[in-house]
Amino acid sequence: MRGTSRLVSTLGTLMRTWIALALTVSLVVACSGTGTDPDPSTTVEPPTTTAAPTTTTAVSTTTSSSTTTSSTTTTFPEPATERPPTWIGVTSDYEAVEVETATGRILRSIGQVANAEEVEEAECAACVAYIDAVWRSHDGTRFFVSQCCEPAAGAIHVVGAESLPWRSPVDVPTWFFWYATPAPDSPEVALVGYQVVITTDDVDPANAQRGVDYTVVWEADDVYPLSNAVWDGDVIHWLEGDSGSARLRTYRLADGVLDSVEVPLLDGWNSAGLARRRPGELVAARSPWDQSAPEALVFDRSGQLIETLPLGIGSRLGNYDATGTFLIYVDPEGVVRWLGPDGDGVLADGFTYAGW
Repeated sequence: MRGTSRLVSTLGTLMRTWIALALTVSLVVACSGTGTDPDPSTTVEPPTTTAAPTTTTAVSTTTSSSTTTSSTTTTFPEPATERPPTWIGVTSDYEAVEVETATGRILRSIGQVANAEEVEEAECAACVAYIDAVWRSHDGTRFFVSQCCEPAAGAIHVVGAESLPWRSPVDVPTWFFWYATPAPDSPEVALVGYQVVITTDDVDPANAQRGVDYTVVWEADDVYPLSNAVWDGDVIHWLEGDSGSARLRTYRLADGVLDSVEVPLLDGWNSAGLARRRPGELVAARSPWDQSAPEALVFDRSGQLIETLPLGIGSRLGNYDATGTFLIYVDPEGVVRWLGPDGDGVLADGFTYAGW
């Protein structure tokens, strides 16, 4: 069992999330227990057949404010017939890795800040830094490695493929945000934290100029993001919370318009994972450190429910492949799973996060 390392990861990320939601709150986390992590290189199991509905609902939005930027219209790819050949994830030893989809074999290390033993022996969750998520650019040349849980503003290290494996404290470009979402078909990246920013994956944050190297599309005042951002063509979406209510934010790159729509389905949520399935269809799942929920919710841009996905209580949502066909996520036992329109299956074991 890897109860202790998962507990530390969960509570550590909870601290960062609640700091963002209420700046005056302090979290004290105690670490205890021991555990043994399983081998993360588990061969895939044959998929079981599970049909997934494909209902689509018309969308609508409500304009709240605007800013400016520029972009080109994206053509949506056709649904995939096969899963991507590789995926990336964070092992229960807090190492970011690239994994072969067909076998579950770790192909290479992306980076590591601290291992499970160091995290377990830390006096508190904030006393040690470790990797809790990783994302890669559309062409696989750069990786965005999230460090938990200090500073509160987040730390996302940008590591070039030529620099792998990255080991702290080697200096690499660092953005101070909680989530990074590279676009599936361009160098653009959406960063979410106390601000929501659009930049490109080759920008050095140490020398970046606002309005030149990046565009700020939203800034926190008395509300904060509940989720990461996702790309849906030439728009980005993310969730935000306000006094127990939830809203879906939409920013259009083409004209710089920022929209907002209430999503009562998500009222009371404090932290969530967000994924984009097909054009206009979003999937939200409560984070493992939020209140338990046995399923993810699929809804449209108007906030209307389309269907539910039974991922299991405590699962951590990953994302869909670029075509919106296959979902990847980690279940409560650390098993990486995939879900598609005609089936589901296991990819590997011994992980805390996974994404395509």
